[in-house]
Amino acid sequence: KIITMKKTMTILMSLFFVVAIFNQANAQQKTPEEKAKIQTDKLVTSLNLTKVQTDKVHAIALKYAEKIENVRLNNSLIAEERQDQIKDLREEREQELKTVLTPEQFEKYKELKPQWKKENREQRKLEQLKKMK
Repeated sequence: KIITMKKTMTILMSLFFVVAIFNQANAQQKTPEEKAKIQTDKLVTSLNLTKVQTDKVHAIALKYAEKIENVRLNNSLIAEERQDQIKDLREEREQELKTVLTPEQFEKYKELKPQWKKENREQRKLEQLKKMK
């Protein structure tokens, strides 16, 4: 009876760890919708967007998150082509954002961009370290 209980506990613990690892791996791969929401929320908070601006910014963020995801998944491209296309899409997104934001908001956006880029880079490094453990 004790051996059966130990086997059951071992199986349950193993299953728990497999589920935890699977959930962590899935959490790191955000969908375009999740990415767009994160980007929109960041801009709403940092730039005090109006409701109309928020809706437009979210539509732009989603459109480009989907386009960038498609480029990332395109295995026919070499890494350099992929990077160039993503860079071009980000520049297009910025131009569209410029049409929605006030000049003051856009200036603040440009000032905050390097900080956000640094934060994102640090977050990716942390996620990679977690993967290695």
